[in-house]
Amino acid sequence: MTACRLVPLSERLDLQPGCIALLNSEWPRSVASREHSLQKAANPRPPMSLLLLNGEGELIGHSKLCDIPGRPSDCWIESVVIRTDLRGLGLGKELMLLTENVARSFKFTNVFLSTEDKEAFYAKSGYVCCEPIVTVGANSKLLDSAKFGKFMKDMGVDKREDDAVEKKRLKESAMQNVADDKVDSHASTLPALSGPPPPPPPPPLLTPSVAKVQRSSTQFMRKAL
Repeated sequence: MTACRLVPLSERLDLQPGCIALLNSEWPRSVASREHSLQKAANPRPPMSLLLLNGEGELIGHSKLCDIPGRPSDCWIESVVIRTDLRGLGLGKELMLLTENVARSFKFTNVFLSTEDKEAFYAKSGYVCCEPIVTVGANSKLLDSAKFGKFMKDMGVDKREDDAVEKKRLKESAMQNVADDKVDSHASTLPALSGPPPPPPPPPLLTPSVAKVQRSSTQFMRKAL
């Protein structure tokens, strides 16, 4: 087989229908949903979909390279797939090497990914298991570093702000307890009302049993470039 090459989807939008079919062969979704996802990754830089083409220009594989907000040296690889009739020929490893070369061209020094059943494959490609990380995939374009910093602050990452809010909450809670004690004291001096006791509350509605949440089998992995 002649040498393969990796090109951004943004340069070969004519191959988008074939890319949709390739991705849906592994992870079925509606065409509309897949089109929307690919539109967000049809960029000349991360987040970007990358197409693996053989010597004849046929689409035989796909990967997606994404940046990770707040981590300028790190990137994320996902949606790695090879055409089913061409698996077992070493093309998956070639696809990973080419994708990593693209990552290097953007000055990334670490690459992360996750897998449910391909840990052995990625281990042979130099990846090691690691702790989970937060990533937003192709949505990373919506969170540049400045916006991400503001987002994290708004979410309460600022420890000093958290402490101030907690102190205020405790003070308000203490004041409310004092007020409740006064009300309870006053109520205890009132004569008891005659009449029948209130009816008991209705029994809780029966709900279907909730399935046990199984531990995720997803394994996060990383590789230094």
